[in-house]
Amino acid sequence: SKANLEITQSAQAWIANMRQELLEKGILTQAETTLEFVENHSFNKPSTAAMIILGRQANGWLEWKYADGRTLDEVKRNNTDEI
Repeated sequence: SKANLEITQSAQAWIANMRQELLEKGILTQAETTLEFVENHSFNKPSTAAMIILGRQANGWLEWKYADGRTLDEVKRNNTDEI
């Protein structure tokens, strides 16, 4: 998986701190224009994962989408059709 290399100015400091920690642990590595996960990493919340990957404030429940366009919120919280 890939992550944006840049972090927006409006992103909270903890996003940069967590990215740095993941880089130091070897979970993330810097490629030419992106960051790449070199091993699996689980996040406690979908929004945390979205913010780390996107490098900005994000609502993971709305950002994560299935191939058919449904959001994670629609599938998990609202119990719509099966995945």
